[in-house]
Amino acid sequence: MDDPGRYNNPNNLPAGVTLDQWLAYDGSAGDPTRAWLNRIGFQDVEIENYLAGNSINWYDRIMQTGFRNDINTSISGRNGGLNYYWSIGRTSNEGIVDGEKFEALRSRLNLDAKITDWLTVGMNTQFAKRNEGFIAADRGQIERSSPWGSEFDDEGNIRLSPQDDNGAGAVNAFLGQKFNDRIDLDHTFNSRVYAKVKLPLGFSYELGYTNRLEFQEYYNHALAASPQNVVGSAVRQVTKINEWQLDNILRWDKTIDKHSFNLMFLVYGEKYQSYFTRSRANTFEPSDALGYSALELGTVQTVDSEDETSTGDAVMTRLNYNYDSRYLLTLTMRRDGYSAFGETNKRAYFPSIAGAWTISNESFFNSEFVNFLKLRLSYGENGNRDIGRFTALSRLNANKYLNVDAGGNVITVPTFDNGTQENTELRWERTKATNLGLDFSLANGIVEGSIEAYQNITNDLIVTRQLPNIIGFNNVTTNLGEIENKGLEFTLATENINRENFQWNTNFNFSLNRNKIRKLYGDLDENGEELDDITNQRFIGEATDVIWGQEAIGIWQTNEAAEAAEYGVFPGDWKIRDVDNSGDFTVEDNVFQGHRSPRFSWAMSNRFTMLKNFDFSFEVYSNWGQKRIFNEAKNRNGFIDRTNSIQTPYWTPDNPINDYARLFSSDGSSNFAIWRDASFIRLSNITVAYRFPKSILEKLSLQSLRLYANARNVAVYAPHWDFYDPEPTNIDGRNSNGTNDSSLPTPRFFTFGIDLSL
Repeated sequence: MDDPGRYNNPNNLPAGVTLDQWLAYDGSAGDPTRAWLNRIGFQDVEIENYLAGNSINWYDRIMQTGFRNDINTSISGRNGGLNYYWSIGRTSNEGIVDGEKFEALRSRLNLDAKITDWLTVGMNTQFAKRNEGFIAADRGQIERSSPWGSEFDDEGNIRLSPQDDNGAGAVNAFLGQKFNDRIDLDHTFNSRVYAKVKLPLGFSYELGYTNRLEFQEYYNHALAASPQNVVGSAVRQVTKINEWQLDNILRWDKTIDKHSFNLMFLVYGEKYQSYFTRSRANTFEPSDALGYSALELGTVQTVDSEDETSTGDAVMTRLNYNYDSRYLLTLTMRRDGYSAFGETNKRAYFPSIAGAWTISNESFFNSEFVNFLKLRLSYGENGNRDIGRFTALSRLNANKYLNVDAGGNVITVPTFDNGTQENTELRWERTKATNLGLDFSLANGIVEGSIEAYQNITNDLIVTRQLPNIIGFNNVTTNLGEIENKGLEFTLATENINRENFQWNTNFNFSLNRNKIRKLYGDLDENGEELDDITNQRFIGEATDVIWGQEAIGIWQTNEAAEAAEYGVFPGDWKIRDVDNSGDFTVEDNVFQGHRSPRFSWAMSNRFTMLKNFDFSFEVYSNWGQKRIFNEAKNRNGFIDRTNSIQTPYWTPDNPINDYARLFSSDGSSNFAIWRDASFIRLSNITVAYRFPKSILEKLSLQSLRLYANARNVAVYAPHWDFYDPEPTNIDGRNSNGTNDSSLPTPRFFTFGIDLSL
């Protein structure tokens, strides 16, 4: 038998060596357990803790039950011609990771004063202060830190790595909390002031001015005392934003017999300005005790800044016409301008037309069951200006390079290089939308709902196109292509039971959307067919969220070892579809495998009122047909013998499963991702409430009093997804922290509250 002590990894033992033999091998004249632990890579601190029975459950140490509280109070009323409302609230929310938290203070003041019969003035003001200067523990250390490690050394000092081995990324999860001093504040102030003037002949005029001020502060000092830092470093970062909007609205309302007219004319302007400054320093002398309060003490200092400005304007005319509440017509023409577009295309026109026919108001309509029926049809164009403020401009990047002069001296040479290519023709992205709808009410309002069918065609899409490097630019932002979106939406509200001591109401909605790329760049092949954009995975006739790549179709089994070897892999590795049977994997083997966004969605809420004062409601919603990346099924963590991992099934000769690979699986020469169906139904919200009856309120001198309890994210049913939450924050499978980590859990919230009105 081969010497079992020669092998350090129990997962790759050769034939003739069993796991029991490997475990029983002592390998030294001393303690066989210590020798065994040495062979599997335990560090000294891990060995000592293992022998002493000391362990750390890093999940329990890092994760927590977060407490959230939200307190709001408000006053409102009317005094003569003055209406007022003022509220103030404070929020303090903890996350599910130790140290994860934010706090917010907010206030709102609304005033509306009728000065004369023809003049009304008002103000809506909001202020908010948000504090995110709290540092969460590193959740990733749940997997990377050893349960046999130690958070502190024998002298009580925090360790850099719990197992004295940070090669696999194992560092103390709480280093950031202990050795960082941080301020992260965001102040916002929004205010709108307005005046409304009544004019003769049915005219009215409204002037409104909105101003938004934002001040962001971020200061952070990473102390040199941290075992993770070689030197201390600090940063001071400040952003100021000033944005205003001015709108002038002239209205005319007139009714002549059965004809009603409403005409509106709008003139609008806006301006945005931001100022950003960041200063950084490290290697402080004589010490970094003052941190970001004395950046001038750093021997290495850098500063960068950026100011941005943009302007916009709009002119709009809209006419609403109503004849006898039966026929309705709306005509709109809008011209919008935005400074970020190309020099010759800063403005564009967007018309729309909409009509409706209230069939139930016709004299010939006579139905006791159908109480209301309205048919709607509309067509409109709108623009997208979601681009960077300097996207259309050519930008230079400043850099510094080291060079050696003729005397052998090293000198710094400032240089400039091209960043982005100018596009003076960059214009508005335009969507042409057609909508057909039917609104209805049945059985005296017991059933109400609507059906919508729509088609949106978007052309002149704003895209970044790759360019050949030889021309000096990597890419350019331009207008290309055409995408079609079409879909169906259905909403329904029903009054199921309406009795004196029991009511039950239901709301339901269903939607589906299909999109496809109709045009791209106009490049044609030899047959005159437009070419796909393989690099960016954009395909004519396919959806924008289509999944395209090499497809995993199962696991190589033991009896397929010879065939697997032809592809450079082994039993237990993923089997990839070889479309062209060439024996290797190229772009020719890529196939379409589904979509990243739901094929359809639905939601339903039910509300019950019992004994007049008890309320109970729950909400359910579902996304169905979408897929997410699930590379956990590869079981190929590069440090699987040195770190933990979330427990998943894995293939072995004795467990020949077909949906999870072996430990340390190999991709061979292929490049693929595992996609899993992430369809789900979520019980998202349950609320129970009690409204105190009027007799008790009168004794307490209250207008209303309500006690309630709420649970969010109660349960999820996902038949094909057995790993944390199947729902990401966007169709690319990325979570709120911007990663593609499907192992991030979604918290469950429990709320208890009181609504009180005096």
